[in-house]
Amino acid sequence: SVEFDGDECNVKLFNFEHALAIDDSGPTLGPRGTQGFLAPEMLSGEPCSLLKADVWSLGCVLVEMLLDHKQFNRWMEVYTRMLETYDSDQSALFEAVEDLNL
Repeated sequence: SVEFDGDECNVKLFNFEHALAIDDSGPTLGPRGTQGFLAPEMLSGEPCSLLKADVWSLGCVLVEMLLDHKQFNRWMEVYTRMLETYDSDQSALFEAVEDLNL
């Protein structure tokens, strides 16, 4: 698990002994995770790969670390834009997120 400590973007890694081992051989249904860091496919309600969703979330964490401030605190706007443009090929998704000027 990853936790940000306050507004200073200090990162804490913790609780790995309580983390769940997942079987990524099949899809999962329903969103799991922190608002603002969920992958678009987790929001679609369709079966998706947890591993791929984790890669998206890791990317969100890295962006905030590199830019040294929170980027995804406007999560409802981000999710609304993602759901409006969600397509299985995700081609329009990236354009919509870029338009947010995060």
